[in-house]
Amino acid sequence: MRGMHAVPALPARKAAKETAMAQNIIVALIVLACLVFIGMTVRKKIKSKSCGCGCGCGCGCKTPRKI
Repeated sequence: MRGMHAVPALPARKAAKETAMAQNIIVALIVLACLVFIGMTVRKKIKSKSCGCGCGCGCGCKTPRKI
């Protein structure tokens, strides 16, 4: 059979594994970024609730306390 050459399957498998690995790394980075964002949001909410007396008690509120 003229013109028909066997193409080795090994490079295709290697390329597919490298592509899958790159996709896994990208997904892991996105998940990590989401977890950091959620962690920062939760930390900010917990930290802001630590001052129970309202603004003006020295907890870092910038607006004056309403009377």
